[in-house]
Amino acid sequence: MSPRQFRMRTVCDLEVGLIDRAEFARRQWYSATDLWYYHRPGRPSARRLRSGFYDLIDEHLREPCLMLHKAGFATLPSCEGHFHGRSYFAEVWQTLQWENEQIRGSGLVLHNSETNELVRFADSAYELPWPNFAGFLEELTRTQVGGYLGVELRREHRHIARELSRSPYQENAATIGLERPAEGVWIAAVYVDPLNPEHGASTWKKAGGYLRRLVHLPERHMVVSAPA
Repeated sequence: MSPRQFRMRTVCDLEVGLIDRAEFARRQWYSATDLWYYHRPGRPSARRLRSGFYDLIDEHLREPCLMLHKAGFATLPSCEGHFHGRSYFAEVWQTLQWENEQIRGSGLVLHNSETNELVRFADSAYELPWPNFAGFLEELTRTQVGGYLGVELRREHRHIARELSRSPYQENAATIGLERPAEGVWIAAVYVDPLNPEHGASTWKKAGGYLRRLVHLPERHMVVSAPA
């Protein structure tokens, strides 16, 4: 056993089931591969990621995240939304079956998606929340499309909170508004619900353009008070 493995924390409280995207900012996220994420309640540590992490960000989120980080903003766990087919979910299901056995046995090594901390997830009573592949496929097919991007607004971003409170962005498949999900932190929350992959790409591009204008808007142009 290497020194790194010896120091690895063991956890037993992770979940694997789907959650509403509005809850992404209330969770900490872990993964063994890029196919699936485990999570648990907790305040994510919003941060500007090192350049090597951008390869792990969904394609249509990469450009807006780069722009936001360069402008001094931190992003929260997000997802662009997907249009995967049955064969993709079959691969994910097989992987989850294998990981299930590891968790019930010696443990599954996961890394925290924000801090890169390695943990061992072990629970002898662990069970997947889906009874079979059919149930898994039905739920994923129904819920995979919706995308989300959360942007943390700190004290110096009060003028942006005011603008979003006064005039939320709304396009036929996207909204950008102000949320306060946890610990008094304001979040600019982007929700995207496209009809197909091409529509998703164009919708994220428009939303990204709005975010670019928003984060570079001079503070003197913002006159409406932020919510209490």
